[in-house]
Formats: sequence, C-alpha cells, structure tokens
Amino acid sequence: DELLRWIEQAHKYAEDLAPIFMPTVERPGDWRTLYDGGYLTNNIHPRPLVKTRDRKHLDDLDGLELMEPKAAINQLQRVPWRVNQEVFDVFRWCWENEVVVGGLPPASGEEIPSAPVDIKTNAESRRKWRKLAARIHFENESQRSKRLQISKVLWLGSKFYNEKSLYFPWYMDFRSRMYARPYFLNPQGADWSRSLLTFKEGKPIETDDAEDWLAIHGANSYGEDKQAYEGRIQWTHKNREMIEEVARDPMGTTSLWGKADEPWAFLAFCFEWSKFMKAGR
Repeated sequence: DELLRWIEQAHKYAEDLAPIFMPTVERPGDWRTLYDGGYLTNNIHPRPLVKTRDRKHLDDLDGLELMEPKAAINQLQRVPWRVNQEVFDVFRWCWENEVVVGGLPPASGEEIPSAPVDIKTNAESRRKWRKLAARIHFENESQRSKRLQISKVLWLGSKFYNEKSLYFPWYMDFRSRMYARPYFLNPQGADWSRSLLTFKEGKPIETDDAEDWLAIHGANSYGEDKQAYEGRIQWTHKNREMIEEVARDPMGTTSLWGKADEPWAFLAFCFEWSKFMKAGR
C-alpha cells in the first residue's frame, strides 16, 4: 500500500507533464527572418514566426521585411517574468488538499457511490443509481483534461519556482495576433495560470495616480469593473481589511477571494496591495 501511494504521488507530477514548448531562462532570440528567432536550442524543431498551413502564404511573407510586427513581438520576448511564489504556494496547497476554489476541479474526481443492495430487484432504485453514476462519470471525464492541464502547470511552476527570470518565445497567427509559444503556464492562460506569473522587474508606486491604478486593478479582478474609476478606487479602500485578511491567511479565506470574478488574479492583488500598505511610498 505504501509503495502504491508513492507511485501515485510520483505520477501526479511526473507522468507526461513535460510539454514540448516551455519557458526559457535565457532571453529568446530576436526574430530576424520568418524562420530565425525564438528558441535558441536546436533540440526543438524550429517553427516559423507565423503559424499557418498555407505554404504559399509563408513564401509570400518571407519576401517581406515585416519590420513593425517583428519589432513588436521581439519586445514581448524581452520581458522577463518569474513565478509568483506566494500565489503558487496557495495554488499547490488547494490542489493537494482538494480545495475546490477559483475554477479548480477536484484533483481526483467525484467517486461513484456504491450500487444499492436491491439493484437487481428494484427497477426504480436501479434507474436512479445508473442515472447518478452516468452523470458523475460524464463530469469526471469532462474534467480530466482540465486536471491534466493543472498538473502540467504545477509541474512547470515547481520546475521554475526559484528561477530569477523566465522568458516566453512568441509567435503570430496569420492575422498577426501574437501568442506565447509555451503552453499551460503563460501570461495568456486561464486566470489560475497567468496569475502564477509576475513581472521580474516591478515599478515603484510613487504617485497618487499609480496607487489609484493599482486599486482599480484590484476592483476589476474582484468583479467591480462596471463602476466608474472613482467608484472602483473607493471600493478597494473600503475593503482594505478584507484584502489584508486574505493576504495574511489565504488558505483560511478561500470563501472571500474565491468568489471574485478572477479569484487568482484577485489573490495576487491582495498580496501586492497588502505589501504596498505596509511599505507606503
């Protein structure tokens, strides 16, 4: 039994969790041509700057300089990130302790109840049990891919937890929309994914205007984004005690931050706002 528990725990973080495209600890290469840029390693099959199945479209683009699109995407690739350790610790704790909050499904899925003792003789009892079992089975299957995504995010977050800098190679689709190449843990992921990242290089809050914009962000992530800016600023200051309570005890206040529109972004904000209130300008 002890060996089986060890295998289960090991597989949770190791089995098929390493995606092909991951963040890098060195700044990606600038895009100079359609095929020269992004990952610096030769261990990954190179991908073009523009994702398309239309070979003629790529050939047409290859003859263009694309100075402005390349300048924009190169600027994105130069931005250093790091894992937001405070949010990641809460995320991992919730997952490992089966705390369903902020869009997280149960780590192991819901168990199908035992069949009733009279299932062979009672048609109504048999019908109800089968209907319940089918619903639970369907929900568990529908959540399986999400649980695997979360496991991959946990694996990536643990792998890069102590890295001082993370970078993301970027690419474009045929409409020139820009996307991070690494999957799962990236700035464009779900709320619980992108909130595990923070900029490596922060900016000091030195003016009333900067403080107001931080307050507005907090109100937005909670769900107060329909108010005027002044109303959002007032909401944040009015709820300062709640925000600081979340920052002090995030595991014990999941019922507070978990009901926000973007729970993990709001949790990250609570940590930032609390530190700002303590440090001041």
